[in-house]
Amino acid sequence: MFCRLRSCGRRDQPAGDNSELTLFALAAILVSLGVVPIAITRVTEPRIDLVEPLKLSELMRISPLGVVGTLSAGVVNGAFWGMAPVFGQRLDLGDGGIALLMSSTILGGVILQWPIGHLSDRIDRRTVLILTSFATAVAAMMITYIVMQGYPGLISSAFVYGGLMFTLYSISVAHTND
Repeated sequence: MFCRLRSCGRRDQPAGDNSELTLFALAAILVSLGVVPIAITRVTEPRIDLVEPLKLSELMRISPLGVVGTLSAGVVNGAFWGMAPVFGQRLDLGDGGIALLMSSTILGGVILQWPIGHLSDRIDRRTVLILTSFATAVAAMMITYIVMQGYPGLISSAFVYGGLMFTLYSISVAHTND
């Protein structure tokens, strides 16, 4: 309804049949194999000191931007995870297209996490947090415009959006811890 099939990145060849157990079993095997090096290591875990709990009101007094940023990032991320597949379905992307949309967003978050975090270590975190928040809003508006006009570029825009959106939480937490 909102876009042409060829402009939204629809794929006719899925990675596998998602109605069978094979892909889920493969994912479970890979996760289990990832735990093996950690399970066989002989290094003792660090001692965890008991820390006195901090009330939310006290934390809000100490770092209001960090608390509001963290809560807002949680709401934005939760809305994304809950609604992005529905959004892709409404665009008639199909299973492969929705997987590509979600993967692109996650990959953007993985790749842009380091440079934005590095930038927040070099300059004031508040400035980086505010600029990243505005850039995330601009990326969301860009996606809206692309979809409404039926232009190509949804996947690359989702990459940029994910790269910005996923960094909001970590910058907010780092600012709060500072």
